[in-house]
Amino acid sequence: MAIPFSSREIEDFVRFHFRSLSTLEVFLVLIEDHLKTWTPSQISQRLRSNDAYAKDQLWELVGTGLVKPIEDGNGDVTFSSACIDREEICNGLREAFQIKRSALITLIYSKEAQPIQDLADAFVFNKKKDK
Repeated sequence: MAIPFSSREIEDFVRFHFRSLSTLEVFLVLIEDHLKTWTPSQISQRLRSNDAYAKDQLWELVGTGLVKPIEDGNGDVTFSSACIDREEICNGLREAFQIKRSALITLIYSKEAQPIQDLADAFVFNKKKDK
C-alpha cells in the first residue's frame, strides 16, 4: 500500500530507517523541534511511556544515524546533520503520519526479515546492558 500523496523517497526513508511503529512515533516527536536536545524523560512524558522504553527507542534511532547521542551519559540525543539535510522528507513523513498512518504502518511491518540486522542488534543490546 503506497502513501497516496507522497514521494517514493518518503516510502524508502520509512522502509530503511524504521522497524517499529514506536520508533517512528519517537522520531515524529523529535522532529517537532530538530534543534533541541531531547532526553528520554521528555520523550516518555510526550508519549506517556516510561524512561527506559524511551531510552531504548532513542538508541534504536541512534543506530539508524538519524540522531546522535550527546556525550553526557544520560541518553540525551540530538539530530544528526544527515537528518537535518532531509528536512523535506521529515516534514512529508509527519504529514503522511497524520493523513495515512495505516499506510506507514504497513510499510514498516511488511518488510522482509533482516537476520543480519537482528544479529547486529543483539550485540548492540548486550553492549548497552553491560554499561
